[in-house]
Amino acid sequence: MNTKLLNKYNQSHLAYIHKGLLEENGISAFVFGANFMSVVPNFTGILNAGIELRVKEEDFEKAVEILNVQENEKVRCANCDSENIEFSYGKKGVGEIFVSLFSALIGEPFGNIKRHYFCKDCGFKNKD
Repeated sequence: MNTKLLNKYNQSHLAYIHKGLLEENGISAFVFGANFMSVVPNFTGILNAGIELRVKEEDFEKAVEILNVQENEKVRCANCDSENIEFSYGKKGVGEIFVSLFSALIGEPFGNIKRHYFCKDCGFKNKD
């Protein structure tokens, strides 16, 4: 059985509400990553972590119709409105990741990694 990603969530309650709504309409739905995200919630949004709601491939179109899921808008440059954007952790990204991982091991909060969007057209950097 192949599944298809329907939506990604930062918090599990909405994923389970949508799962219940789909199952009320006869569609089998599966939530992935909820346990991991409850243990380390600060990983949300980095390294492509998050809670996933998946459905069978053959049920995908009907599930989209039921939930009225809209595609995410593309990130645009705040300076020139271009869609030619690159995602990174900035110049110190690798170092920041290692420092954050180390600080998480000794009990400090993990959340000091800054995401950056770099416009390939005009060179503008936008911090998230």
